[in-house]
Amino acid sequence: MKSNSFGRYFGITTFGESHGKAIGVVLEDIKPGMKFPYEKIKKALSERRPKNKFSTKRIEEDEFEVISGVFEGKTTGMPICILIYNKNQHSLDYGAIKDVFRPSHADYTFYHKF
Repeated sequence: MKSNSFGRYFGITTFGESHGKAIGVVLEDIKPGMKFPYEKIKKALSERRPKNKFSTKRIEEDEFEVISGVFEGKTTGMPICILIYNKNQHSLDYGAIKDVFRPSHADYTFYHKF
């Protein structure tokens, strides 16, 4: 079973880790010629920024790069791949808690699913 893929007709696959070099998504079965929603994605990404004392102290720019499936602002019909680079990631910071389930992370759900 695929762990990060959803959908039967509209495919969504996510990849990456918060402590890795990048996270991303591949969207499949998108109709060609549709206007790509750059501004909506920027707004949605801005919503995930830290908002309280329980949030991470790391601040990411959350700039995304569309590397396939969009040309001149319109979808091409090919899979759309979007990357978000983690510019402020510190993998070594996770060493002490690498085996601990953390709130708002998918590791606990993944453990029980697989």
